[in-house]
Amino acid sequence: MVDIKACKPPGGLQPYAGPAAWLGRDLENDESWIRVFSLEEIHEIEIAMRGVQRDGLPLDRIGREQFPLPNLQELLSQVGKALEGGRGFVLLRGLPLRRYSLEEAQLLYWGLGSHLGQAVSQNGRGEVIGHIKVVDDVLDDPHKRGYMKPNRASFHTDTCDVVGLMCWRKAKRGGESFVASAMTVHNLMLEECPDLLEELYEPFYHDTLNEEQPGQSPYYKLPVFSWRSGRVATRYSRDRILTGQRFDDVPRLTVKQIEAFDYLDELVEREGIYLAMDFQVGDIQLVNNYVCMHSRSAFEDYALESEKRHLLRLWLAQHNGRELPDSFLDVYYGNIEPNTARGGIPPLP
Repeated sequence: MVDIKACKPPGGLQPYAGPAAWLGRDLENDESWIRVFSLEEIHEIEIAMRGVQRDGLPLDRIGREQFPLPNLQELLSQVGKALEGGRGFVLLRGLPLRRYSLEEAQLLYWGLGSHLGQAVSQNGRGEVIGHIKVVDDVLDDPHKRGYMKPNRASFHTDTCDVVGLMCWRKAKRGGESFVASAMTVHNLMLEECPDLLEELYEPFYHDTLNEEQPGQSPYYKLPVFSWRSGRVATRYSRDRILTGQRFDDVPRLTVKQIEAFDYLDELVEREGIYLAMDFQVGDIQLVNNYVCMHSRSAFEDYALESEKRHLLRLWLAQHNGRELPDSFLDVYYGNIEPNTARGGIPPLP
Protein backbone atom coordinates (compact mmCIF):
# COMPACT_ATOMS: atom_id res chain seq x y z
CA MET A 1 0.00 0.00 0.00
CA VAL A 2 1.42 3.38 -0.98
CA ASP A 3 2.09 5.76 1.89
CA ILE A 4 0.57 9.00 0.61
CA LYS A 5 2.07 10.94 3.53
CA ALA A 6 5.48 10.12 2.11
CA CYS A 7 4.46 11.99 -1.05
CA LYS A 8 4.21 15.29 0.81
CA PRO A 9 7.17 17.51 1.76
CA PRO A 10 8.17 16.52 5.33
CA GLY A 11 8.39 20.13 6.48
CA GLY A 12 5.06 21.23 5.00
CA LEU A 13 4.13 22.36 1.52
CA GLN A 14 6.81 24.34 -0.27
CA PRO A 15 6.89 26.40 -3.47
CA TYR A 16 8.56 24.92 -6.50
CA ALA A 17 11.67 26.86 -7.52
CA GLY A 18 12.99 26.26 -11.00
CA PRO A 19 12.62 27.00 -14.71
CA ALA A 20 9.44 24.87 -15.02
CA ALA A 21 7.54 27.63 -13.16
CA TRP A 22 6.84 30.05 -15.99
CA LEU A 23 4.06 32.33 -17.21
CA GLY A 24 2.61 32.14 -20.69
CA ARG A 25 2.63 35.91 -21.11
CA ASP A 26 6.40 35.96 -20.59
CA LEU A 27 6.92 33.52 -23.47
CA GLU A 28 4.54 34.91 -26.08
CA ASN A 29 7.28 37.03 -27.65
CA ASP A 30 10.12 34.70 -26.67
CA GLU A 31 10.70 31.97 -29.23
CA SER A 32 13.47 30.20 -27.32
CA TRP A 33 11.04 27.29 -26.86
CA ILE A 34 10.84 26.82 -30.66
CA ARG A 35 13.62 24.99 -32.54
CA VAL A 36 13.47 25.09 -36.37
CA PHE A 37 15.19 22.23 -38.21
CA SER A 38 17.81 23.29 -40.75
CA LEU A 39 17.87 21.87 -44.27
CA GLU A 40 20.90 19.78 -43.32
CA GLU A 41 19.11 18.36 -40.28
CA ILE A 42 16.02 17.54 -42.33
CA HIS A 43 18.25 15.77 -44.84
CA GLU A 44 19.81 13.64 -42.09
CA ILE A 45 16.40 12.74 -40.65
CA GLU A 46 15.18 11.80 -44.13
CA ILE A 47 18.21 9.60 -44.78
CA ALA A 48 17.55 7.73 -41.52
CA MET A 49 13.87 7.35 -42.44
CA ARG A 50 14.72 5.97 -45.89
CA GLY A 51 17.09 3.51 -44.24
CA VAL A 52 14.47 1.91 -41.94
CA GLN A 53 11.96 2.07 -44.78
CA ARG A 54 14.37 0.21 -47.09
CA ASP A 55 15.07 -2.41 -44.43
CA GLY A 56 11.35 -2.90 -43.80
CA LEU A 57 11.74 -2.56 -40.03
CA PRO A 58 8.52 -2.50 -37.98
CA LEU A 59 8.17 0.35 -35.49
CA ASP A 60 8.86 -1.80 -32.44
CA ARG A 61 12.29 -2.69 -33.85
CA ILE A 62 13.34 0.90 -34.56
CA GLY A 63 15.49 2.44 -31.85
CA ARG A 64 18.27 4.99 -31.75
CA GLU A 65 20.73 2.55 -33.33
CA GLN A 66 18.45 1.84 -36.29
CA PHE A 67 17.67 5.55 -36.79
CA PRO A 68 21.10 7.22 -36.55
CA LEU A 69 21.16 11.00 -36.26
CA PRO A 70 24.81 11.81 -35.39
CA ASN A 71 24.63 15.50 -36.27
CA LEU A 72 21.44 16.06 -34.25
CA GLN A 73 22.73 14.57 -31.00
CA GLU A 74 23.50 17.94 -29.43
CA LEU A 75 20.08 19.32 -30.37
CA LEU A 76 18.25 16.24 -29.09
CA SER A 77 20.27 16.32 -25.87
CA GLN A 78 19.22 19.95 -25.38
CA VAL A 79 15.58 19.00 -26.03
CA GLY A 80 15.77 16.24 -23.42
CA LYS A 81 17.24 18.65 -20.86
CA ALA A 82 14.60 21.28 -21.64
CA LEU A 83 11.87 18.70 -21.02
CA GLU A 84 13.36 17.34 -17.79
CA GLY A 85 15.05 20.10 -15.84
CA GLY A 86 14.01 23.04 -18.01
CA ARG A 87 10.64 24.63 -18.81
CA GLY A 88 9.12 21.24 -19.55
CA PHE A 89 8.06 21.79 -23.16
CA VAL A 90 9.60 22.29 -26.62
CA LEU A 91 8.26 22.88 -30.13
CA LEU A 92 10.22 21.41 -33.06
CA ARG A 93 9.35 23.02 -36.39
CA GLY A 94 10.19 22.70 -40.05
CA LEU A 95 9.60 19.10 -41.09
CA PRO A 96 8.26 19.24 -44.69
CA LEU A 97 5.54 16.63 -44.14
CA ARG A 98 3.73 17.42 -47.39
CA ARG A 99 6.48 15.62 -49.30
CA TYR A 100 5.90 12.39 -47.35
CA SER A 101 3.19 9.78 -47.08
CA LEU A 102 1.48 9.26 -43.72
CA GLU A 103 3.50 6.05 -43.26
CA GLU A 104 6.74 7.96 -43.89
CA ALA A 105 5.70 10.73 -41.50
CA GLN A 106 5.13 8.11 -38.81
CA LEU A 107 8.60 6.66 -39.39
CA LEU A 108 10.17 10.13 -39.12
CA TYR A 109 8.27 10.88 -35.95
CA TRP A 110 9.01 7.54 -34.35
CA GLY A 111 12.69 7.76 -35.23
CA LEU A 112 13.05 11.23 -33.71
CA GLY A 113 11.12 10.13 -30.64
CA SER A 114 13.40 7.12 -30.13
CA HIS A 115 16.26 9.52 -29.37
CA LEU A 116 14.24 11.12 -26.56
CA GLY A 117 12.54 8.13 -24.99
CA GLN A 118 10.87 4.76 -25.39
CA ALA A 119 7.34 4.77 -26.78
CA VAL A 120 4.68 3.21 -24.53
CA SER A 121 1.15 1.99 -25.26
CA GLN A 122 -1.54 4.69 -25.27
CA ASN A 123 -4.63 2.51 -24.83
CA GLY A 124 -5.89 -1.02 -24.28
CA ARG A 125 -5.45 -1.76 -27.98
CA GLY A 126 -1.70 -1.29 -27.63
CA GLU A 127 -1.42 1.69 -29.98
CA VAL A 128 2.01 3.30 -29.80
CA ILE A 129 1.28 6.04 -32.33
CA GLY A 130 -2.07 7.65 -31.61
CA HIS A 131 -4.13 9.32 -34.32
CA ILE A 132 -5.79 12.40 -32.86
CA LYS A 133 -8.88 13.11 -34.90
CA VAL A 134 -12.63 13.29 -34.43
CA VAL A 135 -14.50 9.98 -34.18
CA ASP A 136 -18.15 10.76 -34.88
CA ASP A 137 -19.48 7.58 -33.24
CA VAL A 138 -18.22 8.55 -29.74
CA LEU A 139 -19.15 12.24 -29.58
CA ASP A 140 -21.84 11.67 -26.94
CA ASP A 141 -20.04 8.94 -24.97
CA PRO A 142 -18.66 10.36 -21.67
CA HIS A 143 -16.43 7.30 -21.22
CA LYS A 144 -14.50 7.92 -24.46
CA ARG A 145 -11.38 10.04 -24.28
CA GLY A 146 -11.50 13.70 -25.20
CA TYR A 147 -9.03 13.61 -28.08
CA MET A 148 -11.77 11.95 -30.18
CA LYS A 149 -14.03 15.01 -29.90
CA PRO A 150 -13.82 18.57 -31.36
CA ASN A 151 -14.96 20.44 -28.23
CA ARG A 152 -12.71 22.46 -25.95
CA ALA A 153 -10.45 20.17 -23.93
CA SER A 154 -9.89 20.89 -20.25
CA PHE A 155 -6.35 21.20 -18.91
CA HIS A 156 -4.94 17.81 -17.96
CA THR A 157 -1.86 15.60 -18.01
CA ASP A 158 -1.33 12.22 -19.68
CA THR A 159 -0.18 8.93 -18.15
CA CYS A 160 3.43 9.06 -19.31
CA ASP A 161 6.63 11.05 -18.94
CA VAL A 162 6.36 13.04 -22.17
CA VAL A 163 3.53 13.46 -24.67
CA GLY A 164 4.42 14.39 -28.23
CA LEU A 165 2.00 15.75 -30.84
CA MET A 166 2.92 16.08 -34.51
CA CYS A 167 0.64 18.08 -36.80
CA TRP A 168 -0.21 16.14 -39.98
CA ARG A 169 -3.23 18.32 -40.88
CA LYS A 170 -4.68 21.45 -39.27
CA ALA A 171 -8.34 22.09 -38.52
CA LYS A 172 -10.36 24.41 -40.73
CA ARG A 173 -10.70 26.80 -37.80
CA GLY A 174 -9.55 26.66 -34.16
CA GLY A 175 -7.75 23.78 -32.49
CA GLU A 176 -5.02 25.87 -30.85
CA SER A 177 -2.83 24.00 -28.40
CA PHE A 178 -2.48 25.38 -24.86
CA VAL A 179 0.36 24.56 -22.44
CA ALA A 180 0.52 25.75 -18.83
CA SER A 181 3.04 25.34 -16.05
CA ALA A 182 1.60 23.09 -13.35
CA MET A 183 4.41 24.36 -11.12
CA THR A 184 3.18 27.96 -11.48
CA VAL A 185 -0.36 26.85 -10.66
CA HIS A 186 0.98 24.94 -7.63
CA ASN A 187 2.84 28.00 -6.36
CA LEU A 188 -0.15 30.32 -6.86
CA MET A 189 -2.40 27.94 -4.92
CA LEU A 190 0.18 27.76 -2.13
CA GLU A 191 0.25 31.55 -1.97
CA GLU A 192 -3.48 32.19 -2.28
CA CYS A 193 -5.24 29.11 -0.84
CA PRO A 194 -2.80 26.70 0.83
CA ASP A 195 -5.65 24.71 2.43
CA LEU A 196 -6.97 23.86 -1.04
CA LEU A 197 -3.50 22.86 -2.23
CA GLU A 198 -3.32 20.49 0.77
CA GLU A 199 -6.42 18.77 -0.60
CA LEU A 200 -4.68 18.16 -3.92
CA TYR A 201 -1.87 16.27 -2.18
CA GLU A 202 -4.43 13.66 -1.07
CA PRO A 203 -5.29 10.66 -3.30
CA PHE A 204 -8.22 10.76 -5.73
CA TYR A 205 -9.90 7.84 -7.45
CA HIS A 206 -9.39 7.91 -11.24
CA ASP A 207 -11.50 5.94 -13.72
CA THR A 208 -9.51 3.58 -15.97
CA LEU A 209 -12.23 4.12 -18.61
CA ASN A 210 -12.64 0.35 -18.99
CA GLU A 211 -8.97 -0.18 -19.88
CA GLU A 212 -7.93 -2.06 -16.74
CA GLN A 213 -6.26 -5.46 -16.90
CA PRO A 214 -8.23 -8.61 -15.96
CA GLY A 215 -8.55 -8.78 -12.19
CA GLN A 216 -7.42 -5.18 -11.81
CA SER A 217 -9.55 -2.51 -10.16
CA PRO A 218 -11.48 -0.26 -12.61
CA TYR A 219 -9.98 2.79 -10.87
CA TYR A 220 -6.66 3.85 -9.39
CA LYS A 221 -5.66 6.33 -6.67
CA LEU A 222 -3.29 9.23 -7.20
CA PRO A 223 -2.94 12.78 -5.86
CA VAL A 224 -2.88 15.76 -8.19
CA PHE A 225 0.46 16.80 -6.70
CA SER A 226 3.09 14.48 -5.22
CA TRP A 227 6.52 15.26 -3.80
CA ARG A 228 9.82 13.41 -3.92
CA SER A 229 13.38 14.52 -3.22
CA GLY A 230 12.57 18.21 -3.46
CA ARG A 231 10.58 18.00 -6.69
CA VAL A 232 6.83 18.14 -7.32
CA ALA A 233 5.15 15.86 -9.88
CA THR A 234 1.68 16.45 -11.30
CA ARG A 235 -1.04 14.09 -12.46
CA TYR A 236 -4.29 15.89 -13.22
CA SER A 237 -7.34 14.53 -15.01
CA ARG A 238 -10.52 15.93 -13.53
CA ASP A 239 -12.59 14.06 -16.10
CA ARG A 240 -11.24 10.70 -14.93
CA ILE A 241 -11.86 11.67 -11.31
CA LEU A 242 -15.45 12.70 -12.03
CA THR A 243 -16.30 9.58 -14.03
CA GLY A 244 -14.70 7.53 -11.27
CA GLN A 245 -17.64 8.57 -9.12
CA ARG A 246 -19.76 6.05 -11.08
CA PHE A 247 -18.40 3.25 -8.89
CA ASP A 248 -20.35 2.62 -5.70
CA ASP A 249 -17.25 1.76 -3.63
CA VAL A 250 -15.44 5.00 -4.55
CA PRO A 251 -15.83 7.66 -1.82
CA ARG A 252 -17.90 10.68 -2.84
CA LEU A 253 -15.97 13.86 -3.52
CA THR A 254 -16.22 16.35 -0.69
CA VAL A 255 -17.26 19.97 -1.08
CA LYS A 256 -13.69 21.06 -0.33
CA GLN A 257 -12.19 18.69 -2.89
CA ILE A 258 -14.48 20.07 -5.59
CA GLU A 259 -13.57 23.59 -4.46
CA ALA A 260 -9.89 22.71 -4.88
CA PHE A 261 -10.49 21.45 -8.44
CA ASP A 262 -12.48 24.58 -9.26
CA TYR A 263 -9.70 26.79 -7.93
CA LEU A 264 -7.03 24.94 -9.91
CA ASP A 265 -9.11 25.17 -13.08
CA GLU A 266 -9.69 28.87 -12.53
CA LEU A 267 -5.99 29.52 -11.94
CA VAL A 268 -4.78 27.77 -15.08
CA GLU A 269 -7.30 29.70 -17.20
CA ARG A 270 -6.28 33.10 -15.82
CA GLU A 271 -5.00 35.62 -18.32
CA GLY A 272 -1.28 35.25 -18.85
CA ILE A 273 -0.92 31.81 -17.26
CA TYR A 274 -0.99 29.50 -20.28
CA LEU A 275 0.78 29.73 -23.63
CA ALA A 276 -1.19 29.26 -26.86
CA MET A 277 0.40 27.60 -29.90
CA ASP A 278 -1.10 27.53 -33.37
CA PHE A 279 0.27 24.33 -34.87
CA GLN A 280 1.75 24.41 -38.35
CA VAL A 281 1.91 21.27 -40.47
CA GLY A 282 5.09 19.44 -39.44
CA ASP A 283 5.28 20.90 -35.93
CA ILE A 284 6.16 18.53 -33.08
CA GLN A 285 5.15 19.65 -29.60
CA LEU A 286 6.77 17.82 -26.67
CA VAL A 287 5.43 18.27 -23.11
CA ASN A 288 6.61 16.87 -19.77
CA ASN A 289 3.46 15.72 -17.97
CA TYR A 290 4.94 16.10 -14.48
CA VAL A 291 5.49 19.85 -14.72
CA CYS A 292 3.07 20.99 -17.46
CA MET A 293 -0.62 20.63 -18.24
CA HIS A 294 -2.03 20.88 -21.74
CA SER A 295 -5.34 21.63 -23.39
CA ARG A 296 -6.83 22.61 -26.75
CA SER A 297 -9.40 25.03 -28.06
CA ALA A 298 -12.55 23.81 -29.80
CA PHE A 299 -12.29 23.52 -33.55
CA GLU A 300 -14.28 23.34 -36.75
CA ASP A 301 -13.25 20.60 -39.14
CA TYR A 302 -13.33 20.30 -42.92
CA ALA A 303 -16.13 18.25 -44.46
CA LEU A 304 -13.88 15.89 -46.41
CA GLU A 305 -12.31 13.09 -44.38
CA SER A 306 -9.01 13.54 -46.25
CA GLU A 307 -8.79 17.16 -45.04
CA LYS A 308 -9.86 16.78 -41.39
CA ARG A 309 -7.61 17.77 -38.50
CA HIS A 310 -5.15 14.98 -37.76
CA LEU A 311 -2.34 14.90 -35.21
CA LEU A 312 0.01 12.00 -34.45
CA ARG A 313 0.72 11.32 -30.78
CA LEU A 314 3.61 9.61 -28.99
CA TRP A 315 3.77 8.77 -25.31
CA LEU A 316 7.40 8.48 -24.25
CA ALA A 317 9.20 7.10 -21.22
CA GLN A 318 11.99 9.67 -21.31
CA HIS A 319 15.60 8.45 -21.45
CA ASN A 320 16.63 11.07 -18.90
CA GLY A 321 13.40 10.88 -16.88
CA ARG A 322 13.10 11.56 -13.17
CA GLU A 323 12.49 9.26 -10.24
CA LEU A 324 8.76 9.46 -9.48
CA PRO A 325 6.98 9.70 -6.13
CA ASP A 326 5.71 6.44 -4.63
CA SER A 327 2.13 7.51 -5.36
CA PHE A 328 2.64 6.70 -9.06
CA LEU A 329 2.93 3.00 -8.22
CA ASP A 330 -0.87 2.94 -7.95
CA VAL A 331 -1.23 3.70 -11.66
CA TYR A 332 -0.11 1.82 -14.78
CA TYR A 333 3.51 2.87 -14.36
CA GLY A 334 4.84 -0.49 -13.18
CA ASN A 335 7.86 1.20 -11.64
CA ILE A 336 8.98 4.67 -10.67
CA GLU A 337 12.68 4.34 -11.42
CA PRO A 338 14.26 6.83 -13.84
CA ASN A 339 15.37 5.89 -17.35
CA THR A 340 13.06 2.89 -17.55
CA ALA A 341 10.09 1.86 -19.69
CA ARG A 342 7.16 3.05 -17.58
CA GLY A 343 3.78 4.64 -17.94
CA GLY A 344 1.26 4.29 -20.70
CA ILE A 345 -1.82 2.03 -20.69
CA PRO A 346 -0.91 -1.67 -21.02
CA PRO A 347 -2.54 -3.53 -23.91
CA LEU A 348 -5.49 -5.69 -22.90
CA PRO A 349 -5.08 -9.44 -23.47
